[in-house]
Amino acid sequence: MASGTSFPDHRHSAAEFYAVVAGTAEWRVDGRSVTLGSTSVIEVPSGEWHATSSSPMLCCYLWNGTVDFDDYEFRDTGPTCPVS
Repeated sequence: MASGTSFPDHRHSAAEFYAVVAGTAEWRVDGRSVTLGSTSVIEVPSGEWHATSSSPMLCCYLWNGTVDFDDYEFRDTGPTCPVS
């Protein structure tokens, strides 16, 4: 992800797992924020609200479940990462 890239709060039925290879990123999962760097791993459980932003970051990720845009739900309001 390029520096400054962010994804707003959203959720879906697929669980996600991210392993940061290089760089840093901030994730917010179900209202909790964490900044991750190289060798860090995070799980986003199925159905959890989550958002992310990077500065920049290279990661590997795994989806477990449906990968269908119709399955996504985005929040109408609220902050995107980073949380201030």
